[in-house]
Amino acid sequence: MRHAWLTALLLVVLTGVARADEAAPWIGARVETAAGGVRVLAVVADAPAERAGLEQGDLVVGVGGDAAPAGSSDLLIDHIRRGRVGDTAILNVRRGGKQLELTLVLEARPDPADRLAKALVGKRLAVGDVPILAGSAPAPKNGEIVLVEFWGTYCRACRSLMPALAKLDAQRARLGVHVLAVSAEQAPRVRRFLGKRPLPYAVGSDAEGKLSRALEIEYVPTFLAVQDGTVRAVHIGAGGAPGFLAAAAKLVKRNK
Repeated sequence: MRHAWLTALLLVVLTGVARADEAAPWIGARVETAAGGVRVLAVVADAPAERAGLEQGDLVVGVGGDAAPAGSSDLLIDHIRRGRVGDTAILNVRRGGKQLELTLVLEARPDPADRLAKALVGKRLAVGDVPILAGSAPAPKNGEIVLVEFWGTYCRACRSLMPALAKLDAQRARLGVHVLAVSAEQAPRVRRFLGKRPLPYAVGSDAEGKLSRALEIEYVPTFLAVQDGTVRAVHIGAGGAPGFLAAAAKLVKRNK
């Protein structure tokens, strides 16, 4: 399921609607509507947008010579959707006081899990900086794992995994895996949910979506296995999640 905060952004990574026998075209940029065009919030490393020279803070004011409607990204989205993998797209960009014309090549959208692993595994993540809404903040010993789950109250798949996460966290003294569920929803909504369905593990808040955006989390549930402040493994979706939870425990055994 797409992350809730995507409703506030028109795209996280620009994707096309693939034809039946084709991959979806992709440029790898996070954008939002802005006065006069489309503002670039972030660019995925080694994606078509980065190779074309698109930068965070750029304002896309036109596509292929057509003016972008003020406050709307519809033209940009439609232009990418009409393309095919291998096609070129010309973006008219305003950067500071300069007008630029950037040409990028549409590529097939990479597998989300592979892309996320490439971006995050081996990177530092300060789990202790996440504000806690309920439960106690994880306090792992050296070599133990904090299993960070990005979830939403609206996500049925997330709810289906709650018993397994509760069981795992209840055995943290033996297994060395601490669960931290992080929601990008507003705190009152999460607290209302917890009032009806209390969770026995820590629940953190990312109410403004800053952490989710910084980590490029697109879907819930998404899991990050963090060991000694470093991301060791990632998993997206409920499918295969039980196996990932077991693998997280094995990481601890190898590093005690």
